[in-house]
Amino acid sequence: MIVGAGYTGLWTAYYLAGADPTLRITVLESEIAGYGASGRNGGWCSALFPTSLSALARRHGRDAAIAMQRTMQATVREVGRVVAAEGIDCDWQAGGTVVLARTDAQLGRARAAVDEAREFGFGPDDMRLLDAGEAAARCSADGVRGGTYTPHCAAVHPARLVRGLARAVERRGVTIHERTPVTAIRSGAAVTPAGVVRAPVIVRATEGYTPGLRGQRRAVAPVYSLMVATEPLPAETWARIGLAERETFSDYRHVIIYGQRTADGRLAFGGRGAPYHFGSRVSPAYDREPQVFAALRRVLGELFPVLGPQVPVSHTWGGPLGVARDWSASVGLDRSTGLAWAGGYVGDGVGTTNLAGRTLADLIRGERTELTALPWVDHRSPKWEPEPLRWLAVNAGLKIMSSADESEQRTRRLRPPQDPPARDRRADVGAWKAAVIKTPLFRKTSCGVSYANGVADYNGHWGVNELCNICPAKQKQLCIDDYRDPTEQEVKDVLDTLGYDSPVLVEPGHVWTHGLGEQKRYAVQHHLRHQIWEVNQPHFPGAHGRQLLGHEVDPHQAERFAAVRAELVDAVKYGDDD
Repeated sequence: MIVGAGYTGLWTAYYLAGADPTLRITVLESEIAGYGASGRNGGWCSALFPTSLSALARRHGRDAAIAMQRTMQATVREVGRVVAAEGIDCDWQAGGTVVLARTDAQLGRARAAVDEAREFGFGPDDMRLLDAGEAAARCSADGVRGGTYTPHCAAVHPARLVRGLARAVERRGVTIHERTPVTAIRSGAAVTPAGVVRAPVIVRATEGYTPGLRGQRRAVAPVYSLMVATEPLPAETWARIGLAERETFSDYRHVIIYGQRTADGRLAFGGRGAPYHFGSRVSPAYDREPQVFAALRRVLGELFPVLGPQVPVSHTWGGPLGVARDWSASVGLDRSTGLAWAGGYVGDGVGTTNLAGRTLADLIRGERTELTALPWVDHRSPKWEPEPLRWLAVNAGLKIMSSADESEQRTRRLRPPQDPPARDRRADVGAWKAAVIKTPLFRKTSCGVSYANGVADYNGHWGVNELCNICPAKQKQLCIDDYRDPTEQEVKDVLDTLGYDSPVLVEPGHVWTHGLGEQKRYAVQHHLRHQIWEVNQPHFPGAHGRQLLGHEVDPHQAERFAAVRAELVDAVKYGDDD
């Protein structure tokens, strides 16, 4: 039994039915096949994997990282093979991906991406650096200074792909029950409003909708990505924009954008930026954020001034994707319970879901293959923090990245590389303010609640940020019992989680990071705070007050925090781990 008729569930059913036609396979879907992210994405069938090569190598070794990337590249070709074999009309075109660099900082990241590829043995046929002319020849966006190109991507019409795949699955004898919501999954059973459906193996393929399942609130964070599409553009406009091979395109900013030239001559363009909603809530109302749509339209106009002052947008839409706590996609099967899963694609799921389906088919049939030996198999991501920490972490991270992009656009310059100071060169510390992270002071109250006191200013210094403590027994002013400094290993773990590769030097009260830009240092600060933040049950740190992460709280948010506070007190009373 498979719960979820998106790409993951349908690919799993497709390969299972093909490998063993005697299996009885049922797919349960709360809406219609492809209703979620599978039918609403940017149409990139790419070899992108949310965990970097360097991070995979640190966790699993160099060979495992290379195997993972090579398999992802082969996956793009496999999806193309199935599309052709099944006659799925999804506007498939393998034009590759061009990622533009429009600032010096972005150009530095482009070079770093190519350097990493070379370090792991991937040559120009896999990724190559483009100069300004080469990049503009593929995608003539405004202010292009260079970029990268990889052939390992195809543009597709995502909804046509998922609906065509559903028909192919049914032709193989699989039953799909649409309009059949599942509220809980347990060993051997899926619970629906109409009754309990039983099977020896249950596959959870629900991605951004996973928090809606009982007991899964903290498994992934549903983060919304929104899109716009233009009217069909005239040939003379396309002659100036490029994308002649229907390359998918992006740039090296922090807040992800993505686009493609559709088969009918539109620009389909999307990006992150919508807020994470408290409690991992998912709602059709969240698919539409007018401010985000306006921002996407503005960015599209900035990229391609030929579109004019009013970009001719005809369609807008959006939906949630799934983000694991460590940004690591995973696939696996617990044989003791018969529960299988795949997800956490962080928006890179069009190709990765195919690999997940093939891998699950092998795992369920008990086959040991090259796919079941890949490093993402049976990876267990940690749970996200309870609220309000989850809300703070996701939205603060988004704010940090957005601010970094705005800063880069203003300065349009790259800070020169610097070397970390030696331990015996204390006199030079003042010259290294831009590279230092002052350790947040992790303090405990007299009733045992830990919290982090401080926010970073532009130089990395820590200022006072009062966070109120919620303690059902007694509320009082926080007092200091002890301090908590991160260890070098904890800092390296955070760098690994974020996909950053940087040597670190930890001294009492300081963390030196060489080669990270300001926005990445802030991201490390933020993750350190929450990775080391210790919440001792049954107490919870609060999140209301005059400042949150250095930003003033408006009256509406103050009301929200009051409601959060009440929810937390109830959670303490009733022991709700979510």
